[in-house]
Amino acid sequence: MATATQVDRLRAGKILNPELVIEEAKREGLRLSLACAILEKESSGGQNVFGHDRGTIFAGAGKVTREKYLDYKRQRDAERGRRRMQGVGPVQLTWWEWQDEADAEGGCWDPRLNMRIGFRNLVKLMRAHGEPDGIRRYNGTGEAAEVYSRDVRARARRWHQTLSGARPPAPEASLRRGDTGHAVLVLTRRLAFVRDAKTRAGYLDRKRTTFDAETELALKRFQRQHGLKGTGVAAAETLRTLDRATRAEKARRKRAPTTKPTPGKPTPKPGLAEVVNHFERRAALSDRAWAELLAHGGRLREVLEREQARPAVPSASSNGAAPDTLADALARIEAKLGVLVTLEQRQNELLTDSPPPVIDVAPAPPPISVGATAASVATAVSAATVAPAPALPRRRALTELDHAELVQRIALLDRMARRARAELIERYEDAEAELVALRLRHPRHPKVPPVRDQRHPPARTNGTVPTRRPVPSAKPEPVPGGAQGGRSVVTRRGDKATLVRRSKIALARYLKAQGDPDLELRKRLRRDARAPGRRTLATGVWEQGVRAAQRVAGQPVDGELDGDLMQLLQPHWPTDSTAKRAVRATPAWRAIPGQLTPNFNLSELACKDRDHTSYVSGLMREQGLSKQEARQRAKGLARRLEHLRKLDGGKRLVINSAFRTKVYNRSVGGEPNSAHTRGFAVDVPPPPGVSLDRHHEHAKQAFECGVGYYAKGRGYFIHCDFDKTLGGRRTWRG
Repeated sequence: MATATQVDRLRAGKILNPELVIEEAKREGLRLSLACAILEKESSGGQNVFGHDRGTIFAGAGKVTREKYLDYKRQRDAERGRRRMQGVGPVQLTWWEWQDEADAEGGCWDPRLNMRIGFRNLVKLMRAHGEPDGIRRYNGTGEAAEVYSRDVRARARRWHQTLSGARPPAPEASLRRGDTGHAVLVLTRRLAFVRDAKTRAGYLDRKRTTFDAETELALKRFQRQHGLKGTGVAAAETLRTLDRATRAEKARRKRAPTTKPTPGKPTPKPGLAEVVNHFERRAALSDRAWAELLAHGGRLREVLEREQARPAVPSASSNGAAPDTLADALARIEAKLGVLVTLEQRQNELLTDSPPPVIDVAPAPPPISVGATAASVATAVSAATVAPAPALPRRRALTELDHAELVQRIALLDRMARRARAELIERYEDAEAELVALRLRHPRHPKVPPVRDQRHPPARTNGTVPTRRPVPSAKPEPVPGGAQGGRSVVTRRGDKATLVRRSKIALARYLKAQGDPDLELRKRLRRDARAPGRRTLATGVWEQGVRAAQRVAGQPVDGELDGDLMQLLQPHWPTDSTAKRAVRATPAWRAIPGQLTPNFNLSELACKDRDHTSYVSGLMREQGLSKQEARQRAKGLARRLEHLRKLDGGKRLVINSAFRTKVYNRSVGGEPNSAHTRGFAVDVPPPPGVSLDRHHEHAKQAFECGVGYYAKGRGYFIHCDFDKTLGGRRTWRG
């Protein structure tokens, strides 16, 4: 029997039907505190409603009635495999077998039976797997289920204190979106005061008294840059970190004092002359950058001409198409430069007061076949009549245009210029990729030492044949019994990594080089690589590109980027800009955010899960390291990668997989004790021009512990780690 005190305390905690909850929890042997926590978490205290799971049926359908539930069940069972399910009732029964079990008791729409089946299955799971894992399995799988388990257990502890009559501890003060008051004012003032590590500006533009969307975004950015989870909620740990950052910023400003405006006198707003001077300075910088880009294009053309003049080295893959490729690349660059010249002339015409010249437009002559005779050519040319263009309307002078028309005309010219420049830059990128491919098809003659033919004995010396030592047969190295082995990790839809953004560009270039006719797909891949929120996410467009490349290459079409496809994309991989390469060649590379060494950044070591968990925050959360310890481990990994890059001839290395969260490691079939989960390991395919065997030997020199060899068909990469907890030197073949 439920006591009056328990009923009152459950009602005070906003639990609906407290007598029913107490009775069903006791019937199934579930602690009352945990039952209240489940109801509070699932349905705000036991409301008999449908869930809000997106992408399925009956999302947010309101109160559960018998008629609604039977309609839901018909739609649920109409789907093959019963995959479209929705949470039902106070405990949000979602799995169809549990719903049918409640129906067998009398009806899943009944709150009593709904709670009975939910409590019963929760108790079974906790008895089989323990309380934390049982609660997680009750919700599902993945990182979200682990968060669910932690939250429910925290609620259960608070309910235990409430039911026992003890005064619950005061909750930690936290601020979230929608809050107002003095605490929000202090928070936003500090976010506006502390400087962003990337932009060197405040996280917020000004203080405010309402926790709005801009404040939430600024707080998430601050949390990620300081090794915290980007929740957008200002909890105790976030507030302490912000307080430390504020004190550090004050100390920095004291060391570097700046001139401040006189108190009491408002800062004068800039006048027209100052604004015009600022605009002209920015325009001059833009013109200078554009001139540098054109100069780079000119140098690219010279290099292409030299490559064209250089005789090709015969190889098995050469098919004599190099001159045509060069001619096409040069013709495209010349055509786009001509478009830019025409655009500038058009701009001058639009901005002058003089009337435009009359232009006669002649229709194009009919196409002439390659084998046509001279007579037929003359007939075709004479048949093309020249008709003058219709008279153009009189162009008004600039002085005749009003303010809105002038602004509209300037905006039109800016759009034309931006489109033409973007197209030219894209063609430069394509030409550079073609140049790389051309150099791979026509390599320079390397100095190769003479190789003795092992099939025949060497020449006789003084009438005798020197004996040869028998060559031992190559045996595969054993796979250690630790945690190094396992299947190769591929990149699939939903993953998030810097590798994904670069692979989108490489896929577009590869498909173009192979003559794929789907121009729209290539454009969408390039746009996806530039979109701020999608550039590093493996989207549906990226998956379409992978499938198209697999079809072209004759590989199994599964939409997953594996090592074999990466090998084909390597010649088309995007390179860094000239400015980045120049910066990395100097000590100024330390100013690049997240840069560990001249050629490796923290973003390349992040996990490829949907949250794109960073290397530092992941190790802090899962391995208990401090921020300094995690960065030191990252620097150690980057230094070894720099050594490997140097041994490979200074060619760019693409990182397939580095740090993995435990959840992501399980999802890809990794070993439970994998060195990837501790940030010691990295999977790297060989760069273009370096064989996998030579890359394997270089990895043994750069990494002192585990080195795994994964041949073609198994991923085509080398696993490298310096995890001494798994032992010393370990080698294996996957």
